[in-house]
Amino acid sequence: MKAINSRWPQSSVHACVFHLTQNIYRQVQKTGFTIKYGNDEEYAHAVRMLPALAFLEPNDIYSTFEDIGDLQILDLDPLYNYFEDYYIENPTDDNIQKIKAIAHTFML
Repeated sequence: MKAINSRWPQSSVHACVFHLTQNIYRQVQKTGFTIKYGNDEEYAHAVRMLPALAFLEPNDIYSTFEDIGDLQILDLDPLYNYFEDYYIENPTDDNIQKIKAIAHTFML
């Protein structure tokens, strides 16, 4: 992260997407859906959408997160709730949602 800040000093770097993705997959394992993740492409795709939120504009994150929840993917609720509890900030905060601790803004 220091290298990014030295190259792009105006960037806002908080953590890394690798660790976000790793935390989400650990939740897949913890909730007992590892086999489902490996065999159900629709479920796996929905799971992979969660860390992809880090690449959206901050104003688009919460509405897109809600869109993921609206997909009604079977067994996604425990993971969706985990992600909301740990990574989505207060949705009423001036209608600007951010994912906590993700490097996603590089202003060149």
